[in-house]
Amino acid sequence: MLEVGLRALDERGAWYFLGIVAAAALEAGLPADAFSHVPPFAAAIVVVGFAIPFHLPLIALLPVAAVLLHKGLAPSATLALLFAGPAIHLRLLALVAESAGRASAAAVLMTCGVAALATGTATSALVSPSAGPELHALLQRSLPALAPIAWTAATLLLLAIFVSLARLGPRLWLGQLSLLGEASTQPDHDPSHEHDHVDAGG
Repeated sequence: MLEVGLRALDERGAWYFLGIVAAAALEAGLPADAFSHVPPFAAAIVVVGFAIPFHLPLIALLPVAAVLLHKGLAPSATLALLFAGPAIHLRLLALVAESAGRASAAAVLMTCGVAALATGTATSALVSPSAGPELHALLQRSLPALAPIAWTAATLLLLAIFVSLARLGPRLWLGQLSLLGEASTQPDHDPSHEHDHVDAGG
């Protein structure tokens, strides 16, 4: 189980770390009610429009989405962000346009965008904003009891991220963030360990 978790961090650890850093910056920089007065559908359009140009894996979006929800972003807009971010990005659209034409790329873009907005809208219609607890009040009540668990979990996560960084090396680990090519997530191989195969008669 530990090996599986470390392998997942090898593949997406840099994205997760980037998401945590971005979430921490948003938490510190935005007021508590930053998005409370933004209409849900308008917020969904904005976040989907933001997500589509970038390749944003779900593991990077989750901490950011949690903070945005905490800052008052509508649950429907948050769900639309989580749907659109991993599903569509410019690199994928470029590949579709190259292989199937620009019309197909436009169709993929429209389909994913509409699906993300429809998912968010359906969520907004089915789930009332008052259905869940008020997050700030809930955190204020539960934080003292949960603080030791939260610090322990954060420490273990940070340790696992550093283990992944040490396994791969900085170049490959940060290469996960590249949008231009797929970086290998296998640890650097030492050429000196290769064995020459010599014919028996040679």
